[in-house]
Amino acid sequence: MSNEQKFRIALSKETLKYYNKAGNTTAERLDRCFSNLESEPIRGS
Repeated sequence: MSNEQKFRIALSKETLKYYNKAGNTTAERLDRCFSNLESEPIRGS
């Protein structure tokens, strides 16, 4: 078994509303952030 830890990111209802109303630029930035956290949750550069 690997030493890799798994993390789950869940958005609150309020945050999900904000995300759904956000413009394309903001949504793309958030998507990049989530992708970054998914690939490197500890460092999150």
